[in-house]
Amino acid sequence: MKPTSIRRNRFAWGCGALLLFAIGAAWWAQRPSYLELPIPVKCAPHLKSFWTETQFTQAHYADTWGALDICRKTGHAYGEFPGWKTSTDVMTYFHGWLQGHGWHYLAGTSLNSSVLPEGRLLPQHTQFRLYGRTPGRAWEGPWVAVAIDPVYEGAFDVTLITVQPSWLRELDQSFD
Repeated sequence: MKPTSIRRNRFAWGCGALLLFAIGAAWWAQRPSYLELPIPVKCAPHLKSFWTETQFTQAHYADTWGALDICRKTGHAYGEFPGWKTSTDVMTYFHGWLQGHGWHYLAGTSLNSSVLPEGRLLPQHTQFRLYGRTPGRAWEGPWVAVAIDPVYEGAFDVTLITVQPSWLRELDQSFD
């Protein structure tokens, strides 16, 4: 073989490897990054976990780049197991855990907030709170929402929603 053909083969292999690396990096950068919070909650003995349902989804908007990665968990609490008697007790527990882990309560937000796309799917709860990482700046994610719905005396449905903006969405928002 001629030395030039070896160089050409090395160049072709190098370009192929670089192309594969670029494709892998683009795929890795676009993959969803769901935010799952390991909030410990006592559950009934017949259950393995307090959280009985977990859903993962993405919200894309036509006028922005990127997506919002949404994790929605629901659980059913019987008052005697975690020790909650009222919906205020439930919210106090989650509020304390979230504040202890660096989340800030964003007062004045509603279920119809554009920050929380999943909020439209929740019924009107008696207790609802939205938390963010940056106090006073509700438009900067990520976000956590807690909704408490009393089912009957001493039993509650708890919905925990986390919303994580993709890096491409954060880049798009930085231009605003």
